[in-house]
Amino acid sequence: MVRHPPLDLRELQCVCAIALQGSIHGAARALNSKQSAVSRSLRLLEERVGIQLFRRTSSGTTPTPVGEAFLRQAEALLHDTNTLYEYTRRCAFGESGIVSIGIQSNIPPGRVSDFIEPYRILHPGISFIYRDASHRDVISALFDGIVDLVIITLPLNEPGAATLPLWSDRIVAVTPTHHPLASSVTTCWSDLQEATFVFGNDANFSHLRKFWVIL
Repeated sequence: MVRHPPLDLRELQCVCAIALQGSIHGAARALNSKQSAVSRSLRLLEERVGIQLFRRTSSGTTPTPVGEAFLRQAEALLHDTNTLYEYTRRCAFGESGIVSIGIQSNIPPGRVSDFIEPYRILHPGISFIYRDASHRDVISALFDGIVDLVIITLPLNEPGAATLPLWSDRIVAVTPTHHPLASSVTTCWSDLQEATFVFGNDANFSHLRKFWVIL
């Protein structure tokens, strides 16, 4: 069973306005409300909590000691309520929240940082968390809903996934200095037909293996 909150935010707003303005009349003017409505809100709240929050005098109202303690909590609660509202609004418009990114383990971290940093500056309310894993594992995390997007090397032959190229890299052959191709400015795949290659186990090397079979 869901219990109805014992306090109403409008009532808390009224007592905070009374404390700030120093009178019920001033609070009504600040809240653009009737003085009788503000007075009634204060009376109902005091009856509900069973304490006197303000001393009424001819010159205005002043909080009682218990009222001062109540006001501190009321102001904090109203502040948190406004914060919750603004946070939810920013999330709805993509201005705040958390983005989870899966990153293929062999992608240099600096590349990802360079890509994310401009967006982080434009949207300081967005936080990023990263999941570093193999090509296969980050794709699985994407389809399982564990991450929001992934940064991987192509190709990606998964139905239901949209891709957006971020950058491109050249494939570089690294040889000993005494290798016949070491002095070449550029090298063709056909020049490497007789070379011995060591491929990683990650799925992102599969397209290189297929290409090498063709050769």
